[in-house]
Amino acid sequence: VGDLTGVFLAHLDEKFAARGSRFGLPNLFRRPRKLKGFTLDRGRLALPYDGFLTEDPVRLIELFQLADLHGLEIHPLAMRAAARDAKLIDDHRTDPRANALFLGVLASPRDPELVLRWMNEAGVLGRLIPDFGRIVAQMQFDMYHHYTVDEHTIRAVGLLARIEAGDERETHPLASGIVDQIVSRRALRVAVLLHDIAKGRGGDHSVLGAEVAQRLCPRLGLTPAETETVVWLVRYHLLMSATAFKRDLSDFKTILDFAGQVASPERLRLLLVLTVVDIRAVGPGTWNGWKRQLLSDLYEAAEEVLRLGHKQRGRAERIAAKQAQLAATLGWDAARFAALVRRLPEPYWIAEPDDVLAHNARLMDAAGTAPLSIDAQVYATRGATLVTIYAADHPGLFYRIAGAIHMAGGNIIDARIHTTRDGMAIDNFLVQDP
Repeated sequence: VGDLTGVFLAHLDEKFAARGSRFGLPNLFRRPRKLKGFTLDRGRLALPYDGFLTEDPVRLIELFQLADLHGLEIHPLAMRAAARDAKLIDDHRTDPRANALFLGVLASPRDPELVLRWMNEAGVLGRLIPDFGRIVAQMQFDMYHHYTVDEHTIRAVGLLARIEAGDERETHPLASGIVDQIVSRRALRVAVLLHDIAKGRGGDHSVLGAEVAQRLCPRLGLTPAETETVVWLVRYHLLMSATAFKRDLSDFKTILDFAGQVASPERLRLLLVLTVVDIRAVGPGTWNGWKRQLLSDLYEAAEEVLRLGHKQRGRAERIAAKQAQLAATLGWDAARFAALVRRLPEPYWIAEPDDVLAHNARLMDAAGTAPLSIDAQVYATRGATLVTIYAADHPGLFYRIAGAIHMAGGNIIDARIHTTRDGMAIDNFLVQDP
């Protein structure tokens, strides 16, 4: 339908342009200009004659590369010809010229999302990279994915380009802040394109996708080092989200294991940005403050381990640092603060962020000897409401609280439960609307 509409509108455009020339300036002022053999027809990239693409099928890629390079629209008749002749790429997909032109589009300093979508609609992208052709129009049957795999991938590439351009600083401050430190920018673009390339094949798409990347990257013109980076990113593109959302980040072994797999600050930066664009491109509502905060917490903890190595602060030092920060925030006298510290076990200090520590301390202090105290406040940094219960601990308390929140219509996205040394429960729930 889109193809037919484009051709129809192009025909009307030509008709009205011809009619206007009878009453206005002569047609010589509208004569198409040349651009590397292609023509420019009223600001749109067009073909000089019908067999232009068949003479050199690499021009099928050059058409889109020039559109990206010069910020041009492609004439609907040229798009129709590209779709008709896309099969000619089959015998030229290993041509170094074709691959260099495509890599120029993918790694463009401009946002390549629109041009990649044009290539996909014309069938050129799937012909150049047959593995990509296998995910075109492939549905993902779950409650989270809103787009087909190919559309999700193209949107992820576009989001990466906007992060690199600094257009997503408000939504993605950490990714925007570290992206300029990334050395392997070209490899990152390719990894985003390939991260879901093996979806729907019946096995682990991360493992199978890494095998595709190993074969494809040298053909695209990547160096051995870039190829190794892309292969690793595709293989482990789910590692950071799985660790951040499913593991206990207060357990230092979790951080050490994750940092051990990542192995370098460069890979950590690459993986963080890839994880962000992958989640965001799934669909509306999949990104929230809770996910952003957990990924930031994991990134910062792993970055410290990778930067300091064996010199990273031990558990006792980290607890002491948190207690010192809390003492400064509260401004209590020494005896009052020492009484609080004596009541709280070591795991509590590791598990909770500084702002929650301060909130809990004030709640416990205000409660005094009361058997129950409840507080709820908007926790903007995580995009949720923090519900805190301070009560005498007993078996089944957590399940009753969680059940009550669920019955009230709340969606618990995180829960951290603690018991003081004198038998009081201090439980923190992050709750979102369902």
